[in-house]
Amino acid sequence: MGPRRDAGLIPPDPEPHVDLKKLVGKAKDLAAKNEMKIDQAIDKVARTADQKTGGKHREKINDGAAKLKQAVDQLPKDEHRR
Repeated sequence: MGPRRDAGLIPPDPEPHVDLKKLVGKAKDLAAKNEMKIDQAIDKVARTADQKTGGKHREKINDGAAKLKQAVDQLPKDEHRR
């Protein structure tokens, strides 16, 4: 008989294997389906950041928000992708 896991002689198995490609695919699908909500969230975060910084970094914040929106726009729109 070999060492027992519950006796602390063998470390427990690591976390279950995560299929990153599948996870990224799901995230892209959700982002594509909720593009309007994501755009609204980006706007809200940009407004909050602008307020918190007193407008000192408005241009950089707006540029970053625009780039985020562009990235969301470029996500594949194919709903049948798996």
